[in-house]
Amino acid sequence: MTAKRNAIAKDLRSPKYRPRVVKSKKAYLRRPKHPARAADAVSGQATAAAA
Repeated sequence: MTAKRNAIAKDLRSPKYRPRVVKSKKAYLRRPKHPARAADAVSGQATAAAA
């Protein structure tokens, strides 16, 4: 007699159902209006060019 195989249990062990990290939806983060200017402000190049 052949052994029964549980196809659903076998599928659950695959990486298809691995736990995933879900990004928090508590904080609303706005996109910068001008991404190029925001990048310059972070690196400090905009203040050096103005001075």
